[in-house]
This record gives sequence, C-alpha cells and structure tokens, in this order.
Amino acid sequence: MHRIAALLALLLLLASIFATSYFVTGRSPVESDTNSVRDSIVNNPQLSDDVKAWLLSLRDDNLDRMVSVEKSINPSTRPPDTALYLLQFSEARAQVKWTNVTLTSIKTAPDGLVDSYVEVDMTPSPSIQAQGGTRTVVLWHFSTDPAGRIYLLDYVSSRTS
Repeated sequence: MHRIAALLALLLLLASIFATSYFVTGRSPVESDTNSVRDSIVNNPQLSDDVKAWLLSLRDDNLDRMVSVEKSINPSTRPPDTALYLLQFSEARAQVKWTNVTLTSIKTAPDGLVDSYVEVDMTPSPSIQAQGGTRTVVLWHFSTDPAGRIYLLDYVSSRTS
C-alpha cells in the first residue's frame, strides 16, 4: 500500500513539474529548443530565403549549401571565408549551441539593396563551459538585392559575455 502511495506521489510531482514548465515557458521540459532557433529563422518574414538558408547552413555545418547560396555574392567584393565561419560558428565544429537569432535592423538603401543585421547568440557546449567558456554574440550584415539574393555578406563582430 505504501509503495502505491509513493508511486502516486511521484507521478503527481512529475505531472506538476511538466504542467508548471509548460504554462510558464510554453514548452515541455523535454522539448528541444533547437527547433525554436530554426523556427525563429524560418518564420521571420523580413529575412530573405537566401539569408535564412545561409544562416541555417552555418548552424548545421552544411558547406555545400552555404557555397550554393553564396554564388550570388558580388564578385567584386571580398568573398566570405565560409570554411573559417563553419569552424568558428557551426554547432558541430565550434562546440556551441545557437540559443537565439534576432534581426536587429533592416533598411532599404538608396541603391535598392536591403541591409539586414542579424544577431546570433551562442552558448558553449557543457565541456567548454566547464573550462570557463562564456556566451558569445555574433553580428552578421547581409545586403540582399530586391529578389532576396545575397549581394554582400559581412561578419561584423563578436563579443563574449
């Protein structure tokens, strides 16, 4: 009888944890926030399809897709160092987890290009955190033509906090 009561108490405790977490955050405690980062990119109507594809490819370590998207970049500008960016910022290679992606600014320039600034927040993997790793914020600048193709891509800066 005591075992059944203890089991019921444990089940009620777990149910209350799940319910509290769901009502406070809108997500269950076992739900991965990986999809929320992907959704914040994919569901942003102000980002062009090429910018979305490039950011997701960077996060997911997809060199081929990044290079495919970069084909529209103006050849007279300095090309992005795609391999270096993957080493520094992809989740697989840099041992980081993307936690948030935010469009911080968007403006149409007189020449018709659309300038977008995108902030990517990352946290180090648990093994890096144990060594004193900190949160990183990276700022990207994209210039896209009216059709949404990337004309220019700049790594602006990163900072740790």
